[in-house]
Amino acid sequence: MEGTQVDKTEATLHHGDVKAALEDLTGVVSKYRADVDAKFDGVAVAADVDARLKKMEDDIFAKIDKSNDSLESLRRELAIDAIKSGEKPDYEELAAYMAKSSRKQVDASQFTPEWAEAYEKAVPKWLTEGAAALGPELQAAMSVGSGPDGGFAVFPTIERGILARMFDLSPMRRNATVKEVRSGFSFKSLYKTQRGSAGWRGETDTKAETTTPKIDLLELSLNEAYALPKATNWELMEGVAVFNVEQMLKDTASEDLAILEGEAFWAGNGVIQPRGITTYTHTDTASYDNEVDWKQVETVKTGNAGAFNATDPADILLDLIATLKPGYRAASAFYGSRATLAATMKLKGSTSGDYITLPRFDQKSGFNLTLLGFPFIEDEEVPAIATDSKSIYFGDMRKAYTIAQRRGMVVIRDQVTQKGYTLFDISTFVGGGMADFEALKGLVFSA
Repeated sequence: MEGTQVDKTEATLHHGDVKAALEDLTGVVSKYRADVDAKFDGVAVAADVDARLKKMEDDIFAKIDKSNDSLESLRRELAIDAIKSGEKPDYEELAAYMAKSSRKQVDASQFTPEWAEAYEKAVPKWLTEGAAALGPELQAAMSVGSGPDGGFAVFPTIERGILARMFDLSPMRRNATVKEVRSGFSFKSLYKTQRGSAGWRGETDTKAETTTPKIDLLELSLNEAYALPKATNWELMEGVAVFNVEQMLKDTASEDLAILEGEAFWAGNGVIQPRGITTYTHTDTASYDNEVDWKQVETVKTGNAGAFNATDPADILLDLIATLKPGYRAASAFYGSRATLAATMKLKGSTSGDYITLPRFDQKSGFNLTLLGFPFIEDEEVPAIATDSKSIYFGDMRKAYTIAQRRGMVVIRDQVTQKGYTLFDISTFVGGGMADFEALKGLVFSA
C-alpha cells in the first residue's frame, strides 16, 4: 500500500512538471512567432517562413494535447487503483465534493471534513434502516442531493466504485473520450467540418480568395440512466455485517448501467439516450472534403451479403484500413462482437495460408488478439454478421466518439413500491455521439 502511494505521488508530480514545461514552451513559441512577425513586417519574406512557423506551432500544441491525454489517463488509473485497494477516503476532498454537488441552496460551511466522515459512516445505516435511524442533522443531509423525495447524493466512494466498474465492463468507456459536465444537461464543443483551401500564383498574378474552414457545434444531450436493485427487508435488518448493501449497489448498478450504456453507444436513438454509432448515415462515397459528407460514416462492402467474399476474403480488411487517413491509424483498433472475432480468426492469407489473426501478450493487459497488426476490441453491442449488417468498425474511437456524463449520482430509498423489499433507485445522466467522422470506418456485409 505504501509503495503504491509513493508511485502515485511521483507519477503525478512528473506529469505535472511535464505539463507546466509544455505550457512554458507554448508561451516561448508564441512570443517567438510575434517577434518574427514584427521583424519582417512589411518585408518580402520567403514564402515558406510562415508555413514553417505554423508547423512548429502545430507540433507544440500536438505535444501538449498528447501530454494532457496522458495525464487524464493517469488520473483515471490512479482513481481506479485507489478504489480497488480500499484506500481510506480523503475527508477534506469529500467535504468539498459535497459542498459543490449539493443541489439545494444550503450553507456550504456545514460540509466540514468531520461532517464528511460522520456522513460516510451513516450511509450504511441509512441504507439498511432508513432515515429514522439517524439524528436530525444527518436526516436532513441525506435529502440534500434530491430534495423531499428521500434520496441523497451518492457518497463519492460509492459513486467512484460504480464508475470504476463501469469503466472495466464497458469497451466504449475504455476507448472513447469521456467528458464531465458539472452543470446543466448538455455538453457542447466545436469541431471542423470542412477544411480550407490554398493556391498558387505567378509573380504578377493577383490572389484569389480561398475558402475558409467551416466549424460546427457538437451538442450532446444528457439523459437519465438508472438502475433499480433491491433487497428484502429481512436481509437489510441483518445489517451490513451479513449483507453488504454498499457492495450490492456497486455490483448491480455498475453492471446494469454498463450494459444499458453499451447498447446506447452503438444503437441509441439520440432522443432519450445517447446517439449510437450505427444510427448515423453510412455511405461508401464520403470524402469529407465538403460539408455535405460530414455526419456520415464511410464504409466499404464485403461484396457478399451476410459474409466475407468467398475469394480472398481477408482483402476487404486491408481496404477498410486504407480508408482511414494515416494520422488516425496509430491509435486505431477493430471493433466487433465475439462471433465476428471468431469469423475473422478463421481468415487466412491468400498466398501464405497463414491465419491473419495473431495472439499477443503483454504484461499490462494480458492476452490479446491482433488483426493485421491492430487490436481487436470485443464489444457485444456491435451488430452480429448478417445481410447488410455493419459488423466491423476500424478507427481511433477516442477521436471518433465522445461520452458526456453529469457529475454526481443520486440514490432514492423506496420501501413502498414493492411490499417486503427496499428498492435503491440509482440515477445518473449520460449522453454520447460521434465527434470526428473521419476517425472511424465501417465494414458492411453486403454485395
